[in-house]
Amino acid sequence: MASHPCRITEDELIEDLRKVATLLGRGAISQPEYITHGRYGLNTLRRRLGPWPVSLQRAGLGPPPYRVGIPGDELLDDLRRVVREGHRPTQLRYRRHGRFSLGPFFRVYGSWFGVLDAAGLPRTRQVGVSREEYLDNLEAVWRALGRMPRRTDMKKPLSRYCATAYEYRFGSWRAVIAQFAGELRARGLDVGEDCVTTEGRDLTSVCSRRHGAVTPSAERSTRRAGAGRG
Repeated sequence: MASHPCRITEDELIEDLRKVATLLGRGAISQPEYITHGRYGLNTLRRRLGPWPVSLQRAGLGPPPYRVGIPGDELLDDLRRVVREGHRPTQLRYRRHGRFSLGPFFRVYGSWFGVLDAAGLPRTRQVGVSREEYLDNLEAVWRALGRMPRRTDMKKPLSRYCATAYEYRFGSWRAVIAQFAGELRARGLDVGEDCVTTEGRDLTSVCSRRHGAVTPSAERSTRRAGAGRG
């Protein structure tokens, strides 16, 4: 565990830079490589040693390795590798785990959304969320409401993930409820068959047409359908 920044000496910082360079077998290292293998934060290095090129110079290392004209396919392949390793395709995560700086991405694709589109990755912050995390979140929202969540309920601060993230992974909102129904029952929630086969169908069709808004007429139709079955 790293020491408190106030107690870290400049010699310790310099020595850690050299250790990472030795580990990688290089005469220079990049910031993403140091984030992955180093002990200390970049802000600590910056405050104590100076900007990144100066920090490297003080450690007796060359300037960070830069490449000019990196092919777009190589950039996207590395981004996809980061995603396959379980990291979300955000700029922060790529800076920490990617091989390249962000500059070449922006020069080729213009924006981070342009990068995601070119890589075939969705414009969402929910990439890399496990099925178990989705299930835990749905259960928490269900218990907070005391009923089956509607599509429009799935937003912050009540829900960590929006309905669109669920639908991207599992299909329609009805399919989401059906997907987790058995596990939610096993966790003690009262998930009746009508939640999946009737209410889920009627409300989901309305939500799809109204961008998630359940209209009073739709709710009345659902109540009349329930009365007819009784």
